[in-house]
Amino acid sequence: MTKSNTLEQSLKHASHVCRVINVMLTVLLIGAGLIWLTALVMSFAQLGAAGFDGMSLVAYIVLYGVLVLGVLAMLKLIFKDAVNSETPFTEKQADRLRFIAFLALMFALLEFAFTLGVTFEVVPRIGYDVTVNRGSTEPVISINVGVLVFSAIMYSLSAIFRYAALLQQLSDETV
Repeated sequence: MTKSNTLEQSLKHASHVCRVINVMLTVLLIGAGLIWLTALVMSFAQLGAAGFDGMSLVAYIVLYGVLVLGVLAMLKLIFKDAVNSETPFTEKQADRLRFIAFLALMFALLEFAFTLGVTFEVVPRIGYDVTVNRGSTEPVISINVGVLVFSAIMYSLSAIFRYAALLQQLSDETV
């Protein structure tokens, strides 16, 4: 088997994997969207019921859904381009990765703000039995370090992709 045949087989396999991931992201995006809309409708239905004053919860659900669906949509666009045999090292892909990093950072800040509000709320008005801080009686603020690390990794990848795109552009211009 020649080197070019091995390379073609590897490219074919990578394309197949990207196609499968793209389909899985489509299913995940649709499923997450349906779950988000269901939670949103249920929250809006509860707003006027039995003194439930949960606008902060509704706002959290709206923002949470937008951020999660935004990340899934950006990932789908990245893999869609790969399925269409476009080079991954473009500034467009770098911008998408940087946007994912931004959305993840906003998600961490949203969780921080929500736990801050729930923890120090004098009269709980959310309407559900909420266990905050893993049942701790002391007020503690939660910071999702995992999402912050994910955001940093995505930002780093965007810088690497941008650098690779510029190198590719330089190489194309010299040839």
